[in-house]
Amino acid sequence: MIEHNIELEWQSFEFYVRETEVHESSHMQFIKTIQNFIDANPNPKPYQRKRLISKSQRSTDILLQLYKKQLDCLDKLIDFHSKNLDISIEREVDVNSLLTLKNTTKTLLYQINHENQKIIKILQ
Repeated sequence: MIEHNIELEWQSFEFYVRETEVHESSHMQFIKTIQNFIDANPNPKPYQRKRLISKSQRSTDILLQLYKKQLDCLDKLIDFHSKNLDISIEREVDVNSLLTLKNTTKTLLYQINHENQKIIKILQ
């Protein structure tokens, strides 16, 4: 039962990583679009600003949710691996590596949120 839970948690984590990669890519493309738009329109109209802010917030919210899901999975995986359970060799990972990954994910979460705040400030 525990091995099944560990496997399920790993599969969940891998799913969220894949989803995050897709959304990070589209988010980065959106950021480039905003930069190009601002370069071409140094004084956008209020409705354009509102639309870009709204789209930026939606894109950021999706990424924040995915990072939080990854962090939830990492917390559970850290807990499983900290208990010295009988974990299959292919899923055995050093807890310090998981902690490092968790810290990196927290940093990404902070950075994407900070980036969105900068975009909002520029567009207001």
